[in-house]
Amino acid sequence: ETSYPNVSSPDFLELQRKAQSTTNGNFSAAERIWAVLAELLKNLLGFGIYLALLSNLNPILMVVVLVTTIIGHFISKRINEWGYRHREEEKDYMNHFYYVDGKCTDIALAKDIRIFGMVDWLSEIYHNSILKWRQFYMKAEKIYFGADAIDAVLSFLRNGVSYGVLIVMTLREGLPA
Repeated sequence: ETSYPNVSSPDFLELQRKAQSTTNGNFSAAERIWAVLAELLKNLLGFGIYLALLSNLNPILMVVVLVTTIIGHFISKRINEWGYRHREEEKDYMNHFYYVDGKCTDIALAKDIRIFGMVDWLSEIYHNSILKWRQFYMKAEKIYFGADAIDAVLSFLRNGVSYGVLIVMTLREGLPA
């Protein structure tokens, strides 16, 4: 329910669309919160057990795992923030492209497009909208690729150092019981 003036307000209609898309899913908001909370607790518990096991073997391993995990967390957080800050820009490019595509392929407009010689003009607009969307997409993919590369290096460092220390400990002195 809403006031009548909201029915024609673009801002209200956008908020309504977002609310409907957010709530249309397999989970209600409460179920989603509990699912995310359970997943978070499971990951934190596993990470804590992993650190406890490593601290009994070698404190250096615990420090390496902790430092690389913290760095990875902050990089992931920055990338997610970038995506969140630019979601409206991405939506604008997509909406513009879909609008132009819809008008170019609308059968009801075909006669007007031919009569008024709008084919070249619409083609230019169409290609420009694709180009702008592609440029944004390529920029986003470079940023996401860089973050994935850093995450891969951190994972390699974390796992490489851990396995290396464990192998050296096993070969030299054997693992403690």
